[in-house]
Amino acid sequence: MLTKTEEAPLDSPTETDTQSRPAQLAKSLKNESEAQVRGSEMVTSPVSRMLRLAWLAQTVASICWIVSVFSYGIEKTGDWLQLAAASAWLLANIATILFPESD
Repeated sequence: MLTKTEEAPLDSPTETDTQSRPAQLAKSLKNESEAQVRGSEMVTSPVSRMLRLAWLAQTVASICWIVSVFSYGIEKTGDWLQLAAASAWLLANIATILFPESD
């Protein structure tokens, strides 16, 4: 127990400190989330996503695959499946530009 001449230890929170902590935490989280949004907007612009080597390479590969199916001709079920797979791959690449949910 403290007497009148003793002071409270510095590391014990005062009543005003404990009341303002939730507000400080909320402000800190708000600032952090705004910074993350600003940072992700810069990184995830459509042009920057299109210029990534992985996206470019996959898109070129899927287009070449589609062209090759037509150049060899579509004669059997396997040819249609090849065309469907290449087209789905191309559509998935386009969707990553239009709908950047996972960036």
